[in-house]
Amino acid sequence: TPTSTSLQAPPITNPEIMDIKEVDTPPELISSRPPPYPTSAENDGRPVTVVVRLLVLRDGTVNKAEPVSGPKTFYSAAILSAIKYRFRPAQKNGQAQSVWIELPITFLPPD
Repeated sequence: TPTSTSLQAPPITNPEIMDIKEVDTPPELISSRPPPYPTSAENDGRPVTVVVRLLVLRDGTVNKAEPVSGPKTFYSAAILSAIKYRFRPAQKNGQAQSVWIELPITFLPPD
C-alpha cells in the first residue's frame, strides 16, 4: 500500500484544545533563544529554517513540538529549542486556550 505524507494538522479531537481559527487572539511568542546551529551541519554555513508544529498550552508553555518541514538534520535541534519557548497564550472570550500553531525556527551558522 502506498503511503502519503500530509503537512496538514490532524483534526482536533481533544475538547481541551481549540482550533487556531476559533480563537480571538493567537499565541504570542514572549521568550525564546536563538537555537544553536547543529555541529553536524556546520560545514553547510548558511541560514536554515525549520517549521515546527507546537502545542501551546493555556499557561503559555509548549507541551509538544513536531517538525513539519526543513532539513531533517536540524529537526532535533529545532524541537529542543522550541520546547523551551514561552508564549502569551491564545485567547477566546478573555479565556486562555490551548492551541496548535506552526512556527518557523531559523538557524544561523556560527561566525
